[in-house]
Amino acid sequence: MNKRKKIPSLDLQRNVLNYIRKNGPISRKQLSKIFNVSQAIITKITNYLIKKNLIYEKGEGKSSRKGGRKPIYLEINSEKGYLMVIDVGSCQIKGVISNLNEKILKKEIEKTDEKDAPKQIIEFSKKLVDGYKEKLIGICIGLPGVVDIEKG
Repeated sequence: MNKRKKIPSLDLQRNVLNYIRKNGPISRKQLSKIFNVSQAIITKITNYLIKKNLIYEKGEGKSSRKGGRKPIYLEINSEKGYLMVIDVGSCQIKGVISNLNEKILKKEIEKTDEKDAPKQIIEFSKKLVDGYKEKLIGICIGLPGVVDIEKG
């Protein structure tokens, strides 16, 4: 008989990673209760995330009064990569580089050039990402709605 391994859904993997990022350090047992899935599924997900270097085992906690194994706490690897966020407004462009724990590492602001905004956004992005581009894993750019460049 050919047994197929059940692969946890990408949504669950994403939710577990996000939960660890926001609420870590946390144990696998706690995650299994929070997401109402077996510890085996949580172990499969967390082992995959550890292999991808997105999380790591921070250390052991205290065992319960009943004894048993000490929980191993998981935490996000905040330096695995960086995120770039740019907000293009009618008067200025703002940008930040953050780690995976949303700690801002670099911040830039400059006035918007009405004549050549696309070129300015590209140059602004290059300047902002300088020193972080090797580990850049995400980019978010917010743009205003329809704007009449002639009238502002």
